Amino acid sequence: MRMIKYIKCNGGITSNGDQNYINASYRLPVSGLNTFVEASFIYSNQQLGSNLTALNAKGDSNIATLRVSHY
Repeated sequence: MRMIKYIKCNGGITSNGDQNYINASYRLPVSGLNTFVEASFIYSNQQLGSNLTALNAKGDSNIATLRVSHY
């Protein structure tokens, strides 16, 4: 049985200095039968700029996921 673990971080996308996005995940095999558990977390925040600043629109989002998969 070959144990494969990885941590993936697709992070730090910034647009106009007013938008940020970070995605981190961890995948772990739980058996020798191609079954995996994966946990991930996504954070982003946005604030409109340029012509849309007067709208004062902004927001944050947090998404957590726990998944079991079998291949």
